[in-house]
Amino acid sequence: MFVVDGVADFGLSAVLEVLRTANGLASDLPDPPRPFGIRTVSAGGAVRSAHGYTIPAEPVKTVLAEGPDLLLVPAVEIPQPEALVREVSGASGRTVVHALNAAREAGARVAAACTATFYLAEAGVLDGVRATTSWWLGPTLRRRYPRVEVDETRTLCVGEDVITAGAALAHLDLALSLVAASSPALADLVSRYLLIGNRTTQQDFAATEILARGNPLAAAFANVACGLGWGSRCRWRRWRASSA
Repeated sequence: MFVVDGVADFGLSAVLEVLRTANGLASDLPDPPRPFGIRTVSAGGAVRSAHGYTIPAEPVKTVLAEGPDLLLVPAVEIPQPEALVREVSGASGRTVVHALNAAREAGARVAAACTATFYLAEAGVLDGVRATTSWWLGPTLRRRYPRVEVDETRTLCVGEDVITAGAALAHLDLALSLVAASSPALADLVSRYLLIGNRTTQQDFAATEILARGNPLAAAFANVACGLGWGSRCRWRRWRASSA
């Protein structure tokens, strides 16, 4: 788990919770898989989460030298597209990019969820790969990294060497996919204990008015759609306007 300053508390905790729950429940199976070895790493030492908590971490160089199976980057708490691009292309972002490339060279798989998918794209590991990200970041990812096959409607995209997941709760789906690759029976058990539902698409959660920002054609379509009363969000907006 590669963490940076501003790491999203929920994203980090969600992945850790799924994997540690899997380790705790594995003994209930007649043929349990080997446990997950989980280590938290960073460019240096401890980092501070988005909510201000100190996250202990060891240097990523130490772990990469030991040959990990997977380097996973949870989200960073930067939901604004422009600020996120500045982060991943700046000095702090380069440390993550370097670690991802080093992990790939060492034969490890890489994974990221939500905003952290931009680190993978910046590192070039998503070129020619179908990938997802947070639903509102899809247009930005597509414009900045045209070689990536972006499908922001997907909650999870699992490739041979790369895994990407969508917004916030998709961290759970990413982690559960790792468990399923080890043992489908264990993944089913973990999903039942943690009440993890089946989220295969982000499309139902997308807010048209947010996606339309900066896109006159999309904004015009959204206005026409609401004028015709299409969709629950349009009906809500019309009710709110009439009640004001």
